[in-house]
Amino acid sequence: MFSSWGEKGVVMSQSISQDRLIDLHLVKKIVGLSKAMVYLLIAREEFPAQIKIGKRSLWSENQIRAWVDDRVANPIPIGRKPNYVPSPNPRGLS
Repeated sequence: MFSSWGEKGVVMSQSISQDRLIDLHLVKKIVGLSKAMVYLLIAREEFPAQIKIGKRSLWSENQIRAWVDDRVANPIPIGRKPNYVPSPNPRGLS
C-alpha cells in the first residue's frame, strides 16, 4: 500500500479495500458533528477512533461511512442522548 496527497484533508491510499484516511475536517463534513462531539463520542466508544500518524489524527473513511449508515438504520429517538446518564445533582444544589 502507498499513499499520496489528494484533495484537502485526504490521504489517498491505494489498497484492495479502496479505503482512504481522512482528517477531522472531512470527518465533520461527512457526519455533521462538531470536533467536540466527535471526540466525546470516541471517548464513549460510540464513534470510530482516530489513527495517529505522527502528529496527525486520521480516520478510515469506510469506518466513518459505516457509522453514518448505522445511524440512519438505527436512529436515536428524539429527546434521548446515546448512553446518557443524568448527573444526580447536575448543578451542585442540595
